[in-house]
Amino acid sequence: GAEFGGSMCVVALVVTSDGTKVPVGLRLGDTENATVVKALLADIVDRGLDYSKGLLVVIDGAKALASAVGSVFGDLALVQRCQIHKRRNVTDHLPKASREAVDARLRGAFADPDPDAGLRKAKALAAELDKTHPDAAGSLREGLDQMFTVRRLGIDGTLAQTRILQPG
Repeated sequence: GAEFGGSMCVVALVVTSDGTKVPVGLRLGDTENATVVKALLADIVDRGLDYSKGLLVVIDGAKALASAVGSVFGDLALVQRCQIHKRRNVTDHLPKASREAVDARLRGAFADPDPDAGLRKAKALAAELDKTHPDAAGSLREGLDQMFTVRRLGIDGTLAQTRILQPG
């Protein structure tokens, strides 16, 4: 979601093959509201979005988003979870003194050009975190495979985050 004029909105963008960001939908509400998200996605389909060959959907960790994407697009949607949101969610479970080191390891895992190696690194980190910070470990494991969808597709890594809503 994004804030506009003090109100939260759910925004849908299409990123073209040349990197152009095209807004295709906007609804007042937040990404935790499955009804709002599903209505937004259904409207985009009604207006002609052809997803018959599949599509990549980049989302934060909101369960309502994942549910709506699955409901509207089914198995034709490849989901990439936002790596920035994941890093923040994991480090929020840690004492401040540990956050920078864990975040650096997560960035390294997510940046690995080999998605299987990156996934192994992230799983190893989760196993280490289990010993002292099980909530952080659980947060890391949730949706972990979807952190590497863009890498598996061999496309631009900037699509692995929802910050594409921002300029630049």
